[in-house]
Amino acid sequence: MSMNKAPSLNPDGEQAWLRLKLHLEWCDHFALVFIFTAHPGVVNCFRERLANIYRARVTRLVITDPDTPEDLFNTLLPKLLHPPVHQQCLKKPYWIDLSGKRGEGWTKARLSFLTRLNEQREPLRKALNSPLVLVLPLEERPRIKQLIPDLWAIRDFSMETGSWSSLEGDHSQAPAKEPVKVHTLSPFDTSLVQEWERLKKKNTLDRGFFLAAQRALDVCLSSGQHRLAVRIAESQRESAKNRLQQTGETRESLRDLSVSLNNVGNTAKALGEWEKAQALFEESLEIRRRILGQIGETPESLRDLSVSLDNVGNTAEALGEWEKAQALFEESLEISRRILGQIGETPESLRDLSVSLENVGKVAKELGQLEKARAFFEEGVSIARILHGLLPLHADYKDLEAHFKSRLEDVA
Repeated sequence: MSMNKAPSLNPDGEQAWLRLKLHLEWCDHFALVFIFTAHPGVVNCFRERLANIYRARVTRLVITDPDTPEDLFNTLLPKLLHPPVHQQCLKKPYWIDLSGKRGEGWTKARLSFLTRLNEQREPLRKALNSPLVLVLPLEERPRIKQLIPDLWAIRDFSMETGSWSSLEGDHSQAPAKEPVKVHTLSPFDTSLVQEWERLKKKNTLDRGFFLAAQRALDVCLSSGQHRLAVRIAESQRESAKNRLQQTGETRESLRDLSVSLNNVGNTAKALGEWEKAQALFEESLEIRRRILGQIGETPESLRDLSVSLDNVGNTAEALGEWEKAQALFEESLEISRRILGQIGETPESLRDLSVSLENVGKVAKELGQLEKARAFFEEGVSIARILHGLLPLHADYKDLEAHFKSRLEDVA
């Protein structure tokens, strides 16, 4: 009889699992958890582990899997607002995974369902005295945050998953490309692609075309339409090159070209073409250094340079080029500190600094430089506390502090 392998997570996944587990462990009251994901393997692993924990406590994890969009309103919503008495007594937690429900009908139903929960926030809290875990599509996170402000404000924990479910492999090899789910474009998203096609046929490669291509590209990448995204990104790069030839090296024309190079790089990365992505990101980085030389150290030019350094650093890390990644991330960190010095402690400047600290600490740990990694992670804890003080209702910044503390445990 064949045996299935137990679910496996890489170190980043294990840390994320630990954070989720700590938030839910022995929780005997209402707690709202959001997990945004494009990684079904990670979600399945989390669900199995939670189910095992609650099985041992006899409470059981209530796992719901609606078959149709209508089930969200006809079956699931009434159960949440009026749960059976025995479930209330046992304080059974709910796991509702809507991340894999695709298609226009499911999208509308999912958003309407969340809107209803938002409207019924207080009845929901009174009815459920146990955790409610909502697993939702990663690409819908910005829209959902705006759609359900009341629910979002009372959440206890939120997380975006990464590609954490593969077994640890040889970091000297480029990471294997995950199978990608291609989602049907909504009518609105389709209209953005059609507008790009219309302007392309007219051979109107002005900045209006550049912006139309950007809108179409964003929806294609988020929907897994990577082959179409490649065509759009390449047309955008061609548009940017043509305008650069016509106008010369202005700040706008150079920046648009660098953005288009990053976009082509992102499509290459989505297809697993890491060396190609790295070359494109490096070309964009060189342009952003030229822009900085032209206009000086403005917050925008510095941040653009920092983003490009991170792009090249991330591909170097993926390809196992750790020393190269370290040099790039450390330069990006130094720039983040300069931006902070220019504009002060804003949520944006502090958040960017925390990203840089995460990057340099992670690579230092990989290179065995534990003292160095520890110093970066300790600073990350301090930055997270400042962020949480500035925006105390923003649960993500509280989570950020827990994340850096877990990083410190790794290098203790």
